[in-house]
Amino acid sequence: MSTQPQKRNPSAPTLDWSARLYLWACERLYHEAAWAYDLVSWLVSWGQWTHWRRAAGPYVYDADGRLRQHVLEIGFGTGELLAELAQAAAVQSSPVGLELSPAMHNVASAKLHRRRLYAPRVRAFAQHMPFADGVFDTVVSTFPAPYIFDPQTLQECA
Repeated sequence: MSTQPQKRNPSAPTLDWSARLYLWACERLYHEAAWAYDLVSWLVSWGQWTHWRRAAGPYVYDADGRLRQHVLEIGFGTGELLAELAQAAAVQSSPVGLELSPAMHNVASAKLHRRRLYAPRVRAFAQHMPFADGVFDTVVSTFPAPYIFDPQTLQECA
């Protein structure tokens, strides 16, 4: 490990105190405060979080209202959408979730267990997904973090 101080990237934007506070709070919500994520998201959205999450419906269900066969949710967070998808899944299919945060995996795992649902979950970077090409016919990511803007993530989804 280098003892040299980190040099600031001159092309990186300088963040004001409010942006730094927001990023700090987001880090807490994805790690040690993951247990509070659902409540905080409901509060900051004035109760609209569920409605917003369900806006993904037309993309994950076919014209007959059935869940598409091979669905991947990137950044499943606390697992709300993943649980809804698992509930709707046919016996022969189940949605797969990808999330980097171990704390979010724990929250989602407990939620799925309480609801007696199953959905395979993988801990990995969205930029380096551990799946073969063409495995999924549908990829969804609601309320994504900045990883979604990384060209490597978009390439992985293609």
